[in-house]
Amino acid sequence: MKAGEKAASNRRAKTWSPNIWLRIFIAHRHRAICEKASSLKWRGEKVKINTEEIETHPACEVHADEFSSVEKELIQRVIHARRDIRQFRSAPIPAEVLLRILEAAHAAPSVGFMQPWNFILVESPETRRQIKESFNTVNAHEKSMLDGTAQGELYSSLKLEGILEAPLNIAVTCDHSRKESFVLGRAPMPQTAPYSVCLAIENLWLAARAEGVGVGWVSILDKTAVEKILGLPSGVELVAYLCIGYPVEFRSIPLLQEVCWKERAHLQELIFHDRWGTPAELFPSRSREDEPSLSPEHQLTISARAWDKINRKTKPPGSLGMLEILAVRLAELQQTLEPKLRRKRICVYAGCHGVTVEGVSAYPSEVTEQMVLNFLSGGAAINVLARHGGIQIHVVDA
Repeated sequence: MKAGEKAASNRRAKTWSPNIWLRIFIAHRHRAICEKASSLKWRGEKVKINTEEIETHPACEVHADEFSSVEKELIQRVIHARRDIRQFRSAPIPAEVLLRILEAAHAAPSVGFMQPWNFILVESPETRRQIKESFNTVNAHEKSMLDGTAQGELYSSLKLEGILEAPLNIAVTCDHSRKESFVLGRAPMPQTAPYSVCLAIENLWLAARAEGVGVGWVSILDKTAVEKILGLPSGVELVAYLCIGYPVEFRSIPLLQEVCWKERAHLQELIFHDRWGTPAELFPSRSREDEPSLSPEHQLTISARAWDKINRKTKPPGSLGMLEILAVRLAELQQTLEPKLRRKRICVYAGCHGVTVEGVSAYPSEVTEQMVLNFLSGGAAINVLARHGGIQIHVVDA
């Protein structure tokens, strides 16, 4: 480099702080999502930079310890779109995608930077078959605890694993020693080692979701038996057994919430101030029952989106008749695309109409009485559907 060029380079180094260079890089990286990107033209060793354009670029407001509004929105979207997946397509996960997912897991924080995790990629059909047998045994015991209850029937209807269907299983383990006699911060709370592994699992899960890959955590297993199947040495324990692959679908809300197994708790009720049990009023102006009012324009948007969601179902448009209209109305009333009915009832109106003598019905009127008895004994198809949905049946003499 000539003396004049070196002096010019030194002047540029003094003029442009590291923060400026970072902002230039971020502006360039965001060119695809920003309305107007800065221009960086490299010609040999010379850099042509439109400083005025860069300084006013929206992405340039991001500093080393900050993220843009777009980035913050994306991470929130990934977190809230994460689902526990049970049904998978057979398509394999490309090696480069799997590597990115595992790299994200490995970037997790850990106590004393211990990094106690290992990832066992389980592809063997025989190994999976043995683990599926462990699931079947434990699942039968779990199901027996709910025998004779409505929740037991709902439990039986749920698919709780994808061990054989998923293209890949991953067993995530915790090595409690890592051959270290002292781990900074672990001795006072030894459970922080498996907790660190859980942080890696969350990273894995979110990275997978961003890649369009589904993850399902199978906890209904005999842990000791699975550790033996996987050949884990002493001091290494199984933390999670994951089924991984491209899902049949990502549901809009968690499955257990969708089937009314349990509702999501209200955040306000989970936050305390200073000590257990003392409420922290983070939302003093909002009560549990408060519902924000919507403008007519927003209301129209919810209505349109509800119709769009219904019409994307695998069915002819309008084939559910009044049910579709009621679903959209509920979405409007509750101001959400996932409306809930807390007290659900189905009313079956039974009556013998004299018009049946004209032959307009395929069945004689005696069938009505037989079906009423079937409804009351719980043996009709509507009874089965109602039990699965936690819905009460009322038979009305019409």
